[in-house]
Amino acid sequence: MTSVRRLVDAVAARTLRAHGFSGTMPVDVGALAYGLGIDAEEVEMAESGRLHPGPHRAKVYLNRREPLERRRFTLAHEASHWLLRGPLPADELARRVRGGRVSEEYVCDKLAGALLMPRAAVRERLGPRTRTLDAVRDLAREAIVSPAAALVRLRDVLDWRSTLVQWVLEGGRWTFAEEAGLLPGQQGMIRTLETTRAQLTSLAAVPGRTVQPLHVGYGTGEAWLLADVEVRAGRALALIMLPGAWDDQLPRMRAA
Repeated sequence: MTSVRRLVDAVAARTLRAHGFSGTMPVDVGALAYGLGIDAEEVEMAESGRLHPGPHRAKVYLNRREPLERRRFTLAHEASHWLLRGPLPADELARRVRGGRVSEEYVCDKLAGALLMPRAAVRERLGPRTRTLDAVRDLAREAIVSPAAALVRLRDVLDWRSTLVQWVLEGGRWTFAEEAGLLPGQQGMIRTLETTRAQLTSLAAVPGRTVQPLHVGYGTGEAWLLADVEVRAGRALALIMLPGAWDDQLPRMRAA
């Protein structure tokens, strides 16, 4: 049976081609949405976005206070709902959603990423590169998306097994802030230990980037996981490679 990921990429590629997009980044998501029959408007609102479908066209309201990267992804996400449930549903992918075989929100997140970061463009741009924060940021900058969205797409296209973890320094203590790029079953697996905090404090003494193993809680135990870590101005951001993901990366990353 065809995987949801392959179906998502096929729908995205077909949609982009049908509306005159070459598959390069950045994608003009406003023009794409309009071509799909969606009128977008930025307004004051509490949520990120809202779709109001009509019989032939739809209206999407976007939160004007959110960053451009977030608004672009939200528009692509709401356009994906229209693709799946509008007048021209996306074939097998739509049937799986309508049949309750897969979550519509999950599919729309994946389809939004595929529309903004076409598979061929991601593979051409970043295929052989070492898994680093720079690679994530390069894709995010080129596609005009958040680093979290870029990392999720790299997991889908290039099979990265990594997560982005952020800590903030509050009252002299490093506190876990957020993580991105994990599957639902993996969320919450990485925990902050006192040794993790000690490492971050040591790295903060010389602000910048470094590649080294971080000692973290992982699942029910502890682990040393290779990480590309940046510490600046009371914040620490780490691209952490999950177990089994970094054996072929270690020599190159140490040499970087």
